[in-house]
Amino acid sequence: MKYAVWLLLISLFGCAQKPVVTVVDKPFDTASAWTTADADQVAKAMTADMLGFPWLAGFQQRTNGESPVLQVGQLDDQTNEQLAMEYFREALNQQLLAAKSVKAVAGEHGEADFVLSGRINVQIEQTEVQRTARYQVTLNLIEKLTQRQVWFGEYMIEKKQRKTPVQPRS
Repeated sequence: MKYAVWLLLISLFGCAQKPVVTVVDKPFDTASAWTTADADQVAKAMTADMLGFPWLAGFQQRTNGESPVLQVGQLDDQTNEQLAMEYFREALNQQLLAAKSVKAVAGEHGEADFVLSGRINVQIEQTEVQRTARYQVTLNLIEKLTQRQVWFGEYMIEKKQRKTPVQPRS
């Protein structure tokens, strides 16, 4: 009998319930997904890669050491997030202006030897508590005279967002 009473007491009080963690039911903040810092990072990395490619030395060899003139052309936002594409364009222009091996022209002004164009896509994976956005930036450099693609680059930035768990009130 004592044994049965102890089992009953242990079963009632020995297995205390743990508090249940719930997830706040609010949407993910997509406004903070792609930032100007990301645009700067991508512009710097992709410009460095582009200027290190053999097209530059080939152009300078054909033109007795002249620096090619580059224009940033069309940049497409193929996400649903309304990215600041004008800022990204300016970040690319800034990197080109800082490079001593090329000259940059803005928009359709002046005669460019090469046009840099591209797009940004996003792939979203989402669970109940986490959202992962992979931003894929693709840029192409085309020689205007021959319409030849002389450089192609891709860069990916991954952003993870989590919903904040909330402890229930006791």
